Amino acid sequence: MKNQDLNKRFPSLRIDTEQAISKVRYVKEGAGVELYLQGAHVTRFDAARGGSPLFISRESGFEVGKAIRGGIPICFPWFGPNKENPKLPSHGFARTSEWQVESDGNELVLSLKSNEQTLALWPHAFKANYRVGVDANHLRVALEVHNIGDTPFTFEAALHTYFRVSDARIVSVEGLVGKTYMDQLEAMARKVQKGPIYFEGEVDRIYLDSPGPVTLSDESRSVRVSNLGGWRSTVVWNPWIEKARAMKDLADDEWTQFVCIESGVIADDAVTVPPGDFYTLAIEIEAESSH
Repeated sequence: MKNQDLNKRFPSLRIDTEQAISKVRYVKEGAGVELYLQGAHVTRFDAARGGSPLFISRESGFEVGKAIRGGIPICFPWFGPNKENPKLPSHGFARTSEWQVESDGNELVLSLKSNEQTLALWPHAFKANYRVGVDANHLRVALEVHNIGDTPFTFEAALHTYFRVSDARIVSVEGLVGKTYMDQLEAMARKVQKGPIYFEGEVDRIYLDSPGPVTLSDESRSVRVSNLGGWRSTVVWNPWIEKARAMKDLADDEWTQFVCIESGVIADDAVTVPPGDFYTLAIEIEAESSH
């Protein structure tokens, strides 16, 4: 459906095109959300308490078939490299697929259904709904995965949120003490978190059985991520200096400007859905008052 037709059908939305992909603006209760239909990718959340807590790289392309660097990419139906075929797209296909607008009432609902392209990458029939809701200081997002086929399937997923920070070297992440994590920088060695997480180098960890809440504390404000259902794993990531330099869609100095806290169902926490059933991964993001 063309943007002008979508605008007529969903009058509370403002839909236009930016660099060949459709951008949606949704405003409710004094807060606004910006997202792209490609990937159902949230890129801004303008809360009443200040600017968007989400980070977007100034080097990110907004191109057909290319993931946006920042915001909240949806990783589905696998996380990271595909374990059976590393040549398949990293983090799955949801973040580069075109989603459809379903409704714009109390929440914005988008959908993605299995098709010839997805079945070639992952041979399972599914329908995913992505629900986006806002109020003055909260953003709520929920990924709902339905099995519409005849056999069970197992999937991984993550809401790969990039949070803007003043300087990654002075922030901390709390809420994961005592949790076992897989260190992706040390061949998935399993370790236990002993205190708040500080960033003194590259960090890339998958925390298992870690359903939140998690708080990111900065010198000017904090952000709290809470579990609204289905959150099992938490990824904490910052690429640091060398890896950032190797990323074409991230400026060399931008590694200091964000930390990723990703809510998901990953590795040991992957989900199996029987035919006719569904699973929902839902979180709430609150940009808390300045200290």
